[in-house]
Amino acid sequence: MPGDSHNFLDGLTLPKDVADRVKVPTIAGKPLYDSVDRRKELTALLDTEWKRLAEYSVKAIYGMEKFHDRVNLYFGHIYQAIILANGISLQLVGPDLLVPGQGANFAFVISNNGPTPVRVGAPGSPSTESDEGISLNPWLEIPTNAVIPPGHSKKFELKCQVPSDIQVTVPHSAHLHKKDYYGELATVSVEMKIGGSFNFLVGTSKILDVAPPVEIKSAQPSLLVLTPQTESRPPSLQVTVMSHLNQPANLWVGAFGNAPGNPPMSLVEYGRPPLASG
Repeated sequence: MPGDSHNFLDGLTLPKDVADRVKVPTIAGKPLYDSVDRRKELTALLDTEWKRLAEYSVKAIYGMEKFHDRVNLYFGHIYQAIILANGISLQLVGPDLLVPGQGANFAFVISNNGPTPVRVGAPGSPSTESDEGISLNPWLEIPTNAVIPPGHSKKFELKCQVPSDIQVTVPHSAHLHKKDYYGELATVSVEMKIGGSFNFLVGTSKILDVAPPVEIKSAQPSLLVLTPQTESRPPSLQVTVMSHLNQPANLWVGAFGNAPGNPPMSLVEYGRPPLASG
């Protein structure tokens, strides 16, 4: 390490082939963030970088080049820079909670705040399976080569069917050992062409909870002591139940206490009226 280093990272260098691939371009010797007002030069430079990295990525996929995580990370940053430089924003609007086997309606909003028309089309090979949550692409109905003019937005409606075998994610405290303890990630994507240069996949996502059709939210008190003296006057127990269905539900809720050598003691029984959604 150099003599003036402050930590073990000082003085570390990337291999030359990696450093050359992730060398950040400049405009007139200045960082790109100092050239945001030179949009034409900026987009042309990002175009060149995208094509260079796309060529490397294809070769790496087919084993013609060595795959490097740092280059892949840089590729992602160039992608984000292209989106920002061209004034593109993506938003997935919809419910914050899903119910297995039930329908859910979302809207995918694409806004073009840049100077160039944007063409979008449905991605190939739609599937509900995703390495990172649920893909909404199978329900995305989008015309071929739909055009979004500068200063305009387009909203694409998605009427989805939640898989019946999706795992419940609430309460979060019961799923801390899982990677998706925070909820389920819903994603949607389109193929986008900006001007005559870029043609790539863009998308957005939204974190959702997955709850059973009817959820027991709480039971108070959390601890009850049952003794022979409580048989004649059972203790009070309050159970809060919430329905996540989109229509009233007929259900029965019961809670019982057991004491050794005695029949079950009814603490809560509820059977009517129908429970409304929410």
